[in-house]
Amino acid sequence: MIQRVQTIFLVCGAAMLGLLFLKPLSLLGINQVPEQVAVGSMLADGNYSISDNSVLLAIVALTILILIAAVFLFKNRVLQIKLGKISLALIAAAIVLSLFHFWQEYQSVAEQIQILPGFGYASMVVAIVFIVLAIRSIRKDENLVRSADRLR
Repeated sequence: MIQRVQTIFLVCGAAMLGLLFLKPLSLLGINQVPEQVAVGSMLADGNYSISDNSVLLAIVALTILILIAAVFLFKNRVLQIKLGKISLALIAAAIVLSLFHFWQEYQSVAEQIQILPGFGYASMVVAIVFIVLAIRSIRKDENLVRSADRLR
Protein backbone atom coordinates (compact mmCIF):
# COMPACT_ATOMS: atom_id res chain seq x y z
CA MET A 1 0.00 0.00 0.00
CA ILE A 2 1.62 3.17 -1.19
CA GLN A 3 -0.54 5.47 0.97
CA ARG A 4 1.27 4.67 4.21
CA VAL A 5 2.89 7.26 6.46
CA GLN A 6 6.39 6.00 5.68
CA THR A 7 5.78 6.82 2.02
CA ILE A 8 5.17 10.43 3.00
CA PHE A 9 8.34 10.43 5.09
CA LEU A 10 10.43 8.96 2.26
CA VAL A 11 9.05 11.45 -0.27
CA CYS A 12 9.64 14.36 2.14
CA GLY A 13 13.23 13.17 2.67
CA ALA A 14 13.79 13.03 -1.08
CA ALA A 15 12.21 16.47 -1.49
CA MET A 16 14.48 17.98 1.16
CA LEU A 17 17.50 16.61 -0.68
CA GLY A 18 16.03 17.82 -3.97
CA LEU A 19 16.00 21.36 -2.58
CA LEU A 20 19.81 21.23 -2.63
CA PHE A 21 19.72 21.42 -6.43
CA LEU A 22 18.22 24.91 -6.35
CA LYS A 23 20.92 27.44 -7.08
CA PRO A 24 20.49 29.94 -4.22
CA LEU A 25 20.57 27.24 -1.56
CA SER A 26 24.12 26.92 -0.36
CA LEU A 27 25.75 24.59 2.11
CA LEU A 28 28.15 27.22 3.41
CA GLY A 29 28.95 30.76 2.46
CA ILE A 30 31.41 33.48 3.27
CA ASN A 31 30.54 37.08 3.97
CA GLN A 32 32.77 38.60 1.26
CA VAL A 33 34.98 37.06 -1.36
CA PRO A 34 38.62 38.15 -0.98
CA GLU A 35 40.64 39.21 -3.99
CA GLN A 36 43.04 36.25 -3.90
CA VAL A 37 40.33 33.62 -4.50
CA ALA A 38 40.91 31.97 -7.86
CA VAL A 39 38.16 32.20 -10.46
CA GLY A 40 37.91 28.40 -10.75
CA SER A 41 37.70 28.02 -7.00
CA MET A 42 34.63 26.64 -5.25
CA LEU A 43 34.37 29.81 -3.18
CA ALA A 44 34.72 32.25 -6.09
CA ASP A 45 31.01 33.09 -5.93
CA GLY A 46 30.93 33.21 -2.13
CA ASN A 47 28.76 30.09 -1.84
CA TYR A 48 29.64 26.44 -1.57
CA SER A 49 26.83 24.33 -3.00
CA ILE A 50 26.56 20.75 -4.18
CA SER A 51 27.11 21.81 -7.78
CA ASP A 52 30.68 22.80 -6.85
CA ASN A 53 31.70 19.16 -6.35
CA SER A 54 30.70 16.45 -8.81
CA VAL A 55 31.13 13.60 -6.30
CA LEU A 56 28.85 15.36 -3.83
CA LEU A 57 26.35 15.98 -6.61
CA ALA A 58 26.38 12.28 -7.53
CA ILE A 59 25.96 11.17 -3.91
CA VAL A 60 22.92 13.41 -3.38
CA ALA A 61 21.36 12.36 -6.69
CA LEU A 62 21.92 8.67 -5.88
CA THR A 63 20.36 9.16 -2.45
CA ILE A 64 17.27 10.75 -3.99
CA LEU A 65 16.95 7.85 -6.45
CA ILE A 66 17.29 5.31 -3.63
CA LEU A 67 14.57 7.04 -1.61
CA ILE A 68 12.21 7.17 -4.60
CA ALA A 69 12.89 3.47 -5.28
CA ALA A 70 12.16 2.65 -1.64
CA VAL A 71 8.73 4.26 -1.98
CA PHE A 72 7.75 1.75 -4.66
CA LEU A 73 9.17 -1.27 -2.82
CA PHE A 74 6.35 -1.20 -0.27
CA LYS A 75 5.79 -4.98 -0.51
CA ASN A 76 9.35 -5.70 0.62
CA ARG A 77 9.63 -3.92 3.95
CA VAL A 78 13.00 -5.46 4.85
CA LEU A 79 14.52 -4.08 1.64
CA GLN A 80 12.91 -0.70 2.37
CA ILE A 81 14.65 -0.61 5.74
CA LYS A 82 17.99 -1.53 4.13
CA LEU A 83 17.59 1.18 1.49
CA GLY A 84 16.74 3.69 4.22
CA LYS A 85 19.91 2.79 6.09
CA ILE A 86 21.96 3.06 2.90
CA SER A 87 20.51 6.50 2.23
CA LEU A 88 21.35 7.58 5.79
CA ALA A 89 24.94 6.47 5.24
CA LEU A 90 25.08 8.32 1.92
CA ILE A 91 23.78 11.54 3.48
CA ALA A 92 26.34 11.26 6.28
CA ALA A 93 29.04 10.70 3.66
CA ALA A 94 27.81 13.75 1.75
CA ILE A 95 27.99 15.91 4.88
CA VAL A 96 31.50 14.72 5.73
CA LEU A 97 32.70 15.09 2.13
CA SER A 98 31.29 18.58 1.78
CA LEU A 99 32.85 19.71 5.06
CA PHE A 100 36.19 18.20 4.05
CA HIS A 101 36.23 19.89 0.62
CA PHE A 102 35.06 23.18 2.05
CA TRP A 103 37.77 23.06 4.72
CA GLN A 104 40.45 22.38 2.10
CA GLU A 105 39.26 25.32 0.02
CA TYR A 106 38.86 27.54 3.06
CA GLN A 107 42.46 26.96 4.17
CA SER A 108 43.73 28.75 1.08
CA VAL A 109 41.74 31.94 1.82
CA ALA A 110 41.51 31.82 5.63
CA GLU A 111 41.96 35.51 6.35
CA GLN A 112 39.33 37.59 8.07
CA ILE A 113 36.47 35.61 6.54
CA GLN A 114 33.32 34.73 8.40
CA ILE A 115 31.64 31.43 7.48
CA LEU A 116 27.87 31.66 7.16
CA PRO A 117 25.96 28.35 7.30
CA GLY A 118 23.41 27.98 4.55
CA PHE A 119 20.14 26.10 4.23
CA GLY A 120 21.86 23.09 2.66
CA TYR A 121 23.01 21.46 5.87
CA ALA A 122 19.67 22.07 7.54
CA SER A 123 18.03 20.42 4.55
CA MET A 124 20.27 17.37 4.94
CA VAL A 125 19.55 17.11 8.66
CA VAL A 126 15.80 17.37 8.08
CA ALA A 127 16.10 14.66 5.40
CA ILE A 128 17.88 12.44 7.95
CA VAL A 129 15.02 13.01 10.42
CA PHE A 130 12.42 12.08 7.78
CA ILE A 131 14.32 8.92 6.82
CA VAL A 132 14.67 7.85 10.47
CA LEU A 133 10.92 8.37 10.95
CA ALA A 134 10.25 6.31 7.81
CA ILE A 135 12.47 3.46 9.04
CA ARG A 136 10.67 3.46 12.39
CA SER A 137 7.28 3.28 10.66
CA ILE A 138 8.43 0.51 8.32
CA ARG A 139 9.76 -1.48 11.28
CA LYS A 140 6.48 -1.00 13.09
CA ASP A 141 4.58 -2.37 10.08
CA GLU A 142 6.98 -5.31 9.77
CA ASN A 143 6.53 -6.18 13.46
CA LEU A 144 2.75 -5.97 13.07
CA VAL A 145 2.79 -8.33 10.09
CA ARG A 146 5.05 -10.80 11.90
CA SER A 147 2.86 -10.80 14.99
CA ALA A 148 -0.22 -11.40 12.82
CA ASP A 149 1.57 -14.34 11.16
CA ARG A 150 2.21 -15.92 14.56
CA LEU A 151 -1.49 -15.79 15.41
CA ARG A 152 -2.50 -17.83 12.35
